[in-house]
Amino acid sequence: MAGQLADRFVFLALPLVAIIGLDADEFEVGVLTAMTTAGSLLIGLPAGAWIDRWRKRPVMVCTDLLRATLLLLVPVAWWADALTIWLLFTVALAHGLLTVLFDVSYTSHLPALAAREHLVEATRRSLRPAPPSASTAPVRPGRWSAGWEHR
Repeated sequence: MAGQLADRFVFLALPLVAIIGLDADEFEVGVLTAMTTAGSLLIGLPAGAWIDRWRKRPVMVCTDLLRATLLLLVPVAWWADALTIWLLFTVALAHGLLTVLFDVSYTSHLPALAAREHLVEATRRSLRPAPPSASTAPVRPGRWSAGWEHR
């Protein structure tokens, strides 16, 4: 659950931080949004082969800790007046890569956690849909930050 919340933070809040805090333009916000999902494109296919060779639980723990550390960099950099768009790009891309590794590990670790006769139920529960608020895409965040004024 905490990982899903962090994913929503990266997808929704990082662009808003860029717009409001860094006065980012449309191109920079577009690149930042693309960086949040680029992990799937970059390592999506080989991730399964890599994870099959590693122990799943340590991968999940390490990726979650690293993702939390990355997200903590944003407010710390803001506080230290060191927040840049390049830092947000890096956080978004690294978070996406780590999320791919976590998701593949989680999916392939499930058969080791559930008995064979309960595997279908365990899979169904682990893949239950997210609440509708988590699946909605950001609708023109630039307009939100601009006070809904028409141009």
